[in-house]
Order: sequence, then C-alpha cells, then structure tokens
Amino acid sequence: MLHHGKIGFERRVFPRFHVELPIVYQREEKGSRHAHALNVSQGGMLLTLEDMVSPGERLRVKMHLTDKNGSRIIEAVGRVVWVSLLPPGEGKGYQVGFTFEEIDPRHLSTLQAFEAIWLEQGQRKRGFGEISAAWSALRIIGRIDSMGFPGKAIWMDGKLVPWDDAKIHVLSHVVHYASCAFDGVRIYANPNGVFILRLREHIKRLFDSAKIYRMPIPYTQDEICAAVKTTVEANDLTTGYIRPFVFRGYHSLGVNPLSCPVVTAIAAWEWGAYLGDEGMQNGVSVRISSWNRPAPNTLPAMAKVAANYMNSQLIKLEAIESGFEEGIALDSFGYISEGSGENIFIVKNNTLYTPPSSSSILPGITRHCVFQLARELGYEVKQHVLPRESLYTADEAFMTGTAAEITPIAKVDNVPVGEGGRGPVTRAIQAAYFDILTGKRADTYHWLEKVR
Repeated sequence: MLHHGKIGFERRVFPRFHVELPIVYQREEKGSRHAHALNVSQGGMLLTLEDMVSPGERLRVKMHLTDKNGSRIIEAVGRVVWVSLLPPGEGKGYQVGFTFEEIDPRHLSTLQAFEAIWLEQGQRKRGFGEISAAWSALRIIGRIDSMGFPGKAIWMDGKLVPWDDAKIHVLSHVVHYASCAFDGVRIYANPNGVFILRLREHIKRLFDSAKIYRMPIPYTQDEICAAVKTTVEANDLTTGYIRPFVFRGYHSLGVNPLSCPVVTAIAAWEWGAYLGDEGMQNGVSVRISSWNRPAPNTLPAMAKVAANYMNSQLIKLEAIESGFEEGIALDSFGYISEGSGENIFIVKNNTLYTPPSSSSILPGITRHCVFQLARELGYEVKQHVLPRESLYTADEAFMTGTAAEITPIAKVDNVPVGEGGRGPVTRAIQAAYFDILTGKRADTYHWLEKVR
C-alpha cells in the first residue's frame, strides 16, 4: 500500500499489478540486508528497506533479470522520492518511493521488454501473480549520498588533515554533551569565478554562537575566513557546502567544559539541493511537528549549536516517518517557529510574513537575503507572530536556509498552500536570488566573496 499523498509516484510505477521481489542492499561496513522491491517499471519502483534513507538521496541499483532467453543485467542510478514507515501489521522497516534518473538506453529497452511481461502476467493473474519468476535478484550495489563524501582534506586547528584522518577521541566532551557551535556556508560558481555566499556573516554568527557557550575561538574571524578559502581550494570545489565548527575536545567528562580544549575545524564537500531539485521547482510537502521549539530561556535559539539540532532531528524524523519532506515546529506558545533547519515565510495579499526572533528561531542569513530582495521587488516584509492556521490560508509559503536556499512549500499537513505549488512571489524572489549567485546580475549587496 502506498502512503497517502504519493499518487504521482504511484502512476509512474504501474499500480495495475503487484510484484514482490527479493532484494539485497548493501551499505558500507554494514554488510547485506534483506528487503523487497514492489511495483517495478521503467519509471521507478517501490522498495521496502530495513534501514532509513532520506528523500533526495541517490541509490545505485543493479538488477539481474532472467527469463527463458537467458540472463541480463540492468544498472541504473535513481533518487529516493519519499520515505514512510511500513503500514501497521507489515513488520518493521520503511517503504521507499524510488525513481530512475540515469539508465543506459540499452538497459532501458531491456527493462521495457520485461515490464511488458510483468504487465501481461500481472493482468492474467488479477494483479497478484507470482512475477518473481522473471527475476533472480535485485541488488543495491552502493549508496550515493546527496552529500559528496568523502572529500580530500579537513582543516583542523591550523592544518589540513587528510579526510579519513580527521578524528577525535570517543570521550571528547562534544560526543557526550553536544558542546559544539557550527555554521553552514554555500559555495557557488559563475562566469566570474568561484564564490562563497556571505562568508563573513556566517563566521560572525559562528563566533557569536561560541561566545554564548563560553568557547573562545583561538583565531580571528579574518583567519577563519582565510582558512575556509584554503579548505575549499584543498578540496577542488567549485560548488558545494562548507561546515566551519568549534567544539570541546578530550580532557574530562564532567558537565563543566572549561578544562576541555576548544578545537576548530572546517570541512567542505559537494552538496546539491537540500530538499531535492524537484522540491525547489514544485514545492515540498511538510507537516506541523508534534515537537515544539524550546521555550525562551531554556536553550538559546540564537546560537547555532549542536544541542539545538537534537530537537531538529526529532522534527525531521517525525516528518520523514510520516511521509513528508520536512516538519515545521511551533514555539512554546503555539505560534509558528521554523523548520528543522529552515526559516519560514508566508505570502498573503502580496505581503511577506515571517516569525520574529522571539518565536525561538535562528535568525537566518538567507532569511535576511529575502528581506533585501523582497523589498527591492516592492513587497512589504513583516516580522509577526503567526498562528498555525495562517499556513493553511496563505497564498504562498516557502522555506529559507543556507542548505535549503529558497524552497517553496506545496502542502502543509496535506492541505495545499495556495495553488499547491510555487507561487509568483516565491518564483520572483528565487529568480532574484539565483540571478545574483549565477552572475546574471550584479552583486549589489556584496554577498559573494571570491575564492578564485
């Protein structure tokens, strides 16, 4: 049974028949696991896996097909479209909607031929035939994460360290108490060179976060900015994501962190659209989380620190397990706060509304970009406490973040937002934003810092 809200994928995988095929999928250092593939076609398939995967994650599959004429192998690369828990009574695990993206044309013709056999057999047996006779095995031969791991080098306390050698002790303070401040920065390339988006604002926020948690960074902000560029160069990146972070290292394990050294590190890697390219174009489906953001004066929301993201994990996991791409948290007073890692905007009567800092949000740097662009385009922007139902009645809604960039929201709790896709205001702001990043217009806001 497909999860609610997934009809578009169901159409692509021919729900007129049902097959249940043995599948073995392999993950690094974890050996093989058993699973099943259901409703396979040239468009994609429905998988049942034991392990969690994420929407947008890419998988490489290898299928070994056999019939009376012999054996054929098909290899393809595709993307996870959605993930949900198995329905009650069907055991533990996850249903995964998977669509093919890259396949050799010769393999496609083979898959089309087998699909015709499956359809014929499935129809003859009233949709529940034993189609597995046409298959001997289906094996996922490797996972291609949407993050480009591994990279080449990580900057640690003034030195570039080989990626696989960037390690810490398991009794480091950060492992047990989440004593880490971090930030996230994007790399973009355009005809004028390779650039980092708002690097200095991100590093300033990193220093502010560390200051709140009494973690003195033994470098200046200028030195960290220079180290970021060094890390990008060392990893030969023209696009991607940068993670500068500071954490309490190994010395003692009391709650008091002061005796533990402050370690500074910077990593950079390839990373595509956080919520998927399709989500960027057509919008994502989100739910209101049952988990609220922390109340004021509990955990400081203005600090971008690891501890706050344990709350984000609960929001994200609940959303994925419910079949949504993302979750939106309310604050402790029941007003809209933010996504697991994104700020929220709604559009009503051509005016933009976004929750204020008092709603337990992290004031995002991309959020500030939207303020500037929206006002340039003639839209009024208001920071205002927003009730949950304002998402259902909005003309448009979108999420912003360094990773998420500017991503439309198509549905909230399965209620279409506006027309159920990317609206004209969101499209205009997206276009203005990416025009600066791609060099189509001048960087009048001085957001881009050149690497080379």
